[in-house]
Amino acid sequence: MERLIGIPYEDRGRSLEGADCWGLARLACRALTGKDLPDYLSTYVTAEAPEQVGKAFAEQQKDEARYAPVKRGEERAGDIVLINIAGWPAHCGVVVRPGFMIHTLQGHDSALERYRITKWERRIHGFWRPI
Repeated sequence: MERLIGIPYEDRGRSLEGADCWGLARLACRALTGKDLPDYLSTYVTAEAPEQVGKAFAEQQKDEARYAPVKRGEERAGDIVLINIAGWPAHCGVVVRPGFMIHTLQGHDSALERYRITKWERRIHGFWRPI
């Protein structure tokens, strides 16, 4: 997991050389669970458009064959945490262990951070487990 910390933010990036939040989620889920998630590159033009990304995430959540909702407090390593940005579930991280996620934002390298702090907890849209 250490190799996923410090990856530079890159809009629509999907690799260790640069990733946006979903690109990093794909890398982290593969490392933690062995599951490959779709790249969803066709669903948004830029990760910096909260409404566009929020709509893409909303569509993804409906895919019951791929994701199962997880009750708060029952999340585990490999679960995706969706976070509201500008009123949309437009950011994600991956639970590394309960209370901690790995994520990246524009202008910031990927990092391990607590999500049970005021900064994030009040913005959590929900948790989903890749099936």
